[in-house]
Amino acid sequence: MNIFGFADFHGDIESAKRASHLVSLERPSLVVVAGDLANRDIQLARHILEELSRSAQRVFFVPGNMDDPGLATWKDTERIVCLHAKAVPHNLITFVGLGGSVISPFKTPFEFGEAEAGRALAEATQTSSSQNLVLVSHCPPKNTKLDLAGGTRHVGSEAVRRFIDERKPMLVICGHIHEAQGVDSIGHVPVVNVGPARHGNYASIFLNQEARIELRRF
Repeated sequence: MNIFGFADFHGDIESAKRASHLVSLERPSLVVVAGDLANRDIQLARHILEELSRSAQRVFFVPGNMDDPGLATWKDTERIVCLHAKAVPHNLITFVGLGGSVISPFKTPFEFGEAEAGRALAEATQTSSSQNLVLVSHCPPKNTKLDLAGGTRHVGSEAVRRFIDERKPMLVICGHIHEAQGVDSIGHVPVVNVGPARHGNYASIFLNQEARIELRRF
């Protein structure tokens, strides 16, 4: 399976159009968007999702901390699926999602505590016995290269980190901390912060028994 991972469009519709054109040319199996589609603007977020779905077979997404929380109650269609607090099977792999972020000093629209994040992940997977999990979280796990804000402070989620330690997914896709784009691992679990799409960043991920991750620009 070839997954194109995007995050952090922040309402930049021109970047979404360029991403959609890229998808139409390369035809990945799945497009995953790890949050922050549009700052507080649910209609613009919907527009970006619809733009991406023009060329993709399916688009899986979670809202980010800057998105309107109402995006978490998106009514799924055949082409566009919200993963927040859900587990959704796709081609023998179960995708689990967590949108928003843990509490920050900035009081952004979609934030919650670590306990709530942990409950959302637990409830999403309580009926899933699949060993082939992919976690899509806007907020990166705590204490990796991928949650370093300003290169100095680890601001990721302890609940996301704990979920990875306990469930050992095949792959974790995240965003949120723009300057921390990159690839890291927790044990044998690969984690990728795909970087801000509004600056032309994305990841191409080839997922079979293992994940091969390429950070790219469009």
